[in-house]
Amino acid sequence: MKKKSYSTTLVNSCLLLAGIIFLCYFKNENVLAIVAQILGLVFIIPSLVYLCLVGINHNDKRDSTDLLGIFPAVGGLCFGIVLLLRPELFYSVIGYVFSIILIALGLFHIIYMLMSRKSMTLRAWYYALPVAITAAGLLTMFKFNGSDYRQLLVLLTGISLILAALTALLEALAQRKAACHSGAGTCQDATQDTSATVKNDAANE
Repeated sequence: MKKKSYSTTLVNSCLLLAGIIFLCYFKNENVLAIVAQILGLVFIIPSLVYLCLVGINHNDKRDSTDLLGIFPAVGGLCFGIVLLLRPELFYSVIGYVFSIILIALGLFHIIYMLMSRKSMTLRAWYYALPVAITAAGLLTMFKFNGSDYRQLLVLLTGISLILAALTALLEALAQRKAACHSGAGTCQDATQDTSATVKNDAANE
């Protein structure tokens, strides 16, 4: 559970950080180029690492060479290089990727809230956040004038990522509150144990 909690916190922190960065640079006309180049590095680095490992294994033992795995690695490397050198070719693709991510995030939180409404108390306005994220994703599907579209895309994506992190925080707080109510004795025991520990420490001093 702790590992899952840490990974969820890390993901939400990354969403929040990405949203803040997008908001800070949404007026920069080259922001999509930067995003495309970062994605290019995401493809290039793992592909290079994999090819290097295959080369090392091949030198050590010829039978261990994964020939089938080389082709997707080379493909990922080539695709990453193109993203790095010609990011403008992928502006429209990046727009659709952002739209799909926002729609998926919004729908995920809506479904999670609907499925969890019996086990924890969720205020009505909580649902407005994922609905807004989904609406932003649908809006960015429609394109208009180039530079204006890029600015709107990055702006809406930044706001939506921050809203997604906020939604996850509200869900976590509601889940924690529900857990305390359902196991009130456990919460009280934990509080009493903490108080007893503090008193014992004070007495020992």
